[in-house]
Amino acid sequence: MLGTLSLVAAGVLGFLNVKVWWIVPLIILNNFIGMHTPPERMERLREMGASYWGFFFTNIPLIALLTAAIYGAGYGIGLLF
Repeated sequence: MLGTLSLVAAGVLGFLNVKVWWIVPLIILNNFIGMHTPPERMERLREMGASYWGFFFTNIPLIALLTAAIYGAGYGIGLLF
């Protein structure tokens, strides 16, 4: 729920033509929410021996691409209106 609202916020920021640097905190927030959404996910990673910060920094590029794509879609729609 919070992750979805954060992605919607990225689209709205793009629609309002807000500077792209405002989505960096949304990227970090989405990454954190995505890692902890099913509570068991972090427990399973610890059991597998994965590092918390290693997993966090591995996911940032993927979340950044998704957030930037949604921001870009909002920006493009904002240019049409």
